[in-house]
Amino acid sequence: MIFLAKYTLLMVDAALSLYLWIVLIYIIAGWFVQNRHVSWYVFLAELSEPTLSRIRRLTRNRLVIESFDLSPLVLVVLVYIIRNLIRRIVI
Repeated sequence: MIFLAKYTLLMVDAALSLYLWIVLIYIIAGWFVQNRHVSWYVFLAELSEPTLSRIRRLTRNRLVIESFDLSPLVLVVLVYIIRNLIRRIVI
């Protein structure tokens, strides 16, 4: 039973790591992509924006400084905290 729980937590950790990479690629691509209707960018937006919009709504857009949005930074920090908690549980 403990064996299954450890591997389940490791799978959650791997999924969070993949999601973190998706969000980071989405953020960086947002600086360089001219056409935001490209299929791969839309795919990244559909995966990233639901979580980012919840963070923006919870913070009432206080994390937007002029045209710079800090909500991805909050998401990255939260994912790192969750991943560290999972790793402490597994070890």
